[in-house]
Amino acid sequence: MEPLPPFDELKWLAKHDPEALDKLQEQYTQAIITATHECHRHQLTCIQHNLMLRLSRCHSANERSYVAMTILTEKLNHLSSVIEQADTGNIPACILTFEPV
Repeated sequence: MEPLPPFDELKWLAKHDPEALDKLQEQYTQAIITATHECHRHQLTCIQHNLMLRLSRCHSANERSYVAMTILTEKLNHLSSVIEQADTGNIPACILTFEPV
């Protein structure tokens, strides 16, 4: 994947051609999702859809930034809790037997 354009170019696109900036964002997002392992693609696509849906409801750039940071913080907190639980040791699984009806 090629690097992002310089910040000044992205800023110019945001002011003068927002549709082109949206298209660029979509291209990079799809490239990243495509580059990940197949088992993670569906989850990343769902996260992207949820993010875009929540951002579409925003009325200002500040609100969009706040929503994006909130979602990122939630995901990082979840990752942190998973890592912390993994450090507490192995918890044996409770295996249930399947009984056909």
